[in-house]
Amino acid sequence: MNQKPIDIKYLFTKLNTHSTTLQVVCHLGPTAFLAMDLFPEGVVLPLYGSMGMVLPVSLGLALGSKCKIVAVEGDGSLLMNLGAVATVATASPPNMLCLILDNGGYQTTGGQPTAFSGTQGIFSVLEASGFKHLREATQDNIDDALAWGLEPGLRAVICKTLPLDYPFRDRLISPIDSIVAFQNINEFNANENLH
Repeated sequence: MNQKPIDIKYLFTKLNTHSTTLQVVCHLGPTAFLAMDLFPEGVVLPLYGSMGMVLPVSLGLALGSKCKIVAVEGDGSLLMNLGAVATVATASPPNMLCLILDNGGYQTTGGQPTAFSGTQGIFSVLEASGFKHLREATQDNIDDALAWGLEPGLRAVICKTLPLDYPFRDRLISPIDSIVAFQNINEFNANENLH
């Protein structure tokens, strides 16, 4: 992937325009804060301090929901729980998109490089784990990649991203408030899909 890396704010803005019936599970730190600021209230379930848990939580939600669940996972967080990749591929929920943000490092903790840095490792790991529908995305093809990723079936879009410069929040939103808002949107989406 030699094209221009994606700005995460641009990526989330594009994702927000592609579907009104999706829910986003997002990993920790500035990425979650940005997602909560850009998506409507209740669309994002931030997993504070739960590195490596986006895929397992998203899988559970996808298996119990009709709406599209978007698992936003970083390359560093993905490495924290590789076993979840095979579990997700085996379950293969038809309403789940794994959106992997590859900035080549553990950005939140200081930018240390990951084992995937500068390699095709993420694509290879997902493919070897049983993912059948994989695509890489850059700033140049993000619209097509997201439209493809939101089609039915378990899909993964790997996005080479720019480092995110977004502030930490002085005050975190209560996890309980986040869960209640997320559940309310899920119930609304389920009712909309019945009509």
